[in-house]
Amino acid sequence: MHFKDVALSFENIERESSRIEITKLFSQLINQSTAHEAQMITYLSLGLLRAPYEGSLFNFAEKNAVKTIADVLGMTERTAKEHAKKVGDLGSLLLEGSWQHEKDLTLTQVYHHLCHFSAISGEGSQEEKSAYLQSLLKQVDPLSACYIVRIIIGKLRLGFSDMTVIDALSWSVTGDKSLRDVLEHAYNISADIGLIALRLKEGGVEAIEKMKITVGIPIRPAAAERLPTAADIIKKLGPCVAQPKLDGFRLQVHLDKHTSHAKLWFFSRNLLDMSAMFPDLAADIKQLDVTSVIFEGEALAYDE
Repeated sequence: MHFKDVALSFENIERESSRIEITKLFSQLINQSTAHEAQMITYLSLGLLRAPYEGSLFNFAEKNAVKTIADVLGMTERTAKEHAKKVGDLGSLLLEGSWQHEKDLTLTQVYHHLCHFSAISGEGSQEEKSAYLQSLLKQVDPLSACYIVRIIIGKLRLGFSDMTVIDALSWSVTGDKSLRDVLEHAYNISADIGLIALRLKEGGVEAIEKMKITVGIPIRPAAAERLPTAADIIKKLGPCVAQPKLDGFRLQVHLDKHTSHAKLWFFSRNLLDMSAMFPDLAADIKQLDVTSVIFEGEALAYDE
């Protein structure tokens, strides 16, 4: 699949206001793709390169994107900024450009370019990223360039969330949302939407139903429902116990000691990998007499 086909589908989705039509359009794109392409499309449609807990930061300032696009279009930064405001955003500005590109890059090629771009770091990285992005944009058509820039600066404007992706995956198989509960359950116990798409394309609904909790892949946390008063809480729950609570940093802990080198993950409430932030907790948890375990709680800092 060429990336320009993905960009065209994204453009059609962006122009659509009906949630059902958006779902149908995205499901059609999934149906046209291979399993691995579906995984990449799913991530990119949410402005990601991989599951959030694995990290997908592009670390590229929008002001640097303005400079890069200005160079591609042969205009000053000031002119580029002014025109971007008129047409809507930096991505739309690229649609006004015209340049020769030798061949259309595939989705896989663009995805790997974005991964390389994301990995550039260290001193002088912003300049290096700018040069790399400029080269990439000149290898694709203006519409593809538009969506590449939007993905990088985090302003994709497709107007849907991971739940829309779940619905679209269901539509791709059944033509309706009847698989939503099965797919959402798999996503709840394995918070990697790209993995869900991959499994569905490779093994169908049966593969989704067989998915289990996996150490190292976070479980989507359930959030407490708010009610206006304590009386309302008692009315809804019935007899219950109220305890004082110290408010800390919610952590979901995954420990795997199947090998001689124990693997330990700390995931935040937003499923970000915070493993490096709690060395004192890590040392104690690695001493637990278990082979593997997943649990959660509040990490609290206190004055001994």
